[in-house]
Amino acid sequence: MNLTAHWVNADSSNPETFIGLIDGVLVLTGDNDKFSNAFGPTRWLTLRLVYA
Repeated sequence: MNLTAHWVNADSSNPETFIGLIDGVLVLTGDNDKFSNAFGPTRWLTLRLVYA
C-alpha cells in the first residue's frame, strides 16, 4: 500500500502533491521541477506501508 500526501486548496481543488527528501527533511510540493530548481537536488519518494 502506498502512502500519499494530499493538499486541499481553499477552492476545494486537490492538486497533485509530491513527497521529497532534501537535506534530511521531508517536503511536500505541487511542482517537483520548480522545487528542485529553487532548492537543489531533491530525492522524490514513494512511501510504502509494508506489513511485517
